[in-house]
Amino acid sequence: MKRFFTSDMHLHHENIIRYSDRPFKNAEEMNEEIIRRFNERVKSEDIVYDLGDRLFKGKDKNILNRLNGKIIHICGNHDGNNSVSSDIQKCYLYIGNEKICLVHNPEYADPECKINLVGHVHKSWKIRRLGYNSIMLNVGVDQWNYYPITLEEAFNYISNWKKSTDQQYRLKM
Repeated sequence: MKRFFTSDMHLHHENIIRYSDRPFKNAEEMNEEIIRRFNERVKSEDIVYDLGDRLFKGKDKNILNRLNGKIIHICGNHDGNNSVSSDIQKCYLYIGNEKICLVHNPEYADPECKINLVGHVHKSWKIRRLGYNSIMLNVGVDQWNYYPITLEEAFNYISNWKKSTDQQYRLKM
C-alpha cells in the first residue's frame, strides 16, 4: 500500500482549461486523461489524500467511482457546491516523528508543521517557505503533470529544493 496526494482535478470544469492553461481540448478529454494518469499510479489498495476541488458543481459524481484507491477527501473552496463535499477541512498525518498538515488553501497551512501539503494555487507556485522552518508543497495536478504524487516524491522534492536554496543562499553570502 502506498499513500498518494493530489488536488485540484476540477473534473467536468470546462473553464479550468483556460484558467490554468491546461493542455486539453475540452473537459471530457481532460477528465479522461486525469483519470488515466491517476489510475496508472494508484492501485485499489492505495490511499489517496485528495486536497479538494475534485469535481465541478452540479456534475455527475459517478465519474469519481472510476478512480482507484481509498480516497480521503479534504474540502476545497469549490467543493461546497458539489455532491462530494467533505466535512474535513484540514487534517494531520504523523509519519515517524514528523507531523504533516494537509489542507486545500495555503492560507490555512500550519506554520508549526515542517511540511504542509496544499492545493488551490494551481500553477502559481510549486513550493514555498512558510516562516523559517515550514514548507508548503503544492500537490495540485497542474504542478505534477496531472498525476498524484507519493509521500516519498514529496519528501524528495522538498529535500532537493532545500539543498538548492541553501546552496543559493551560501553563494550570495
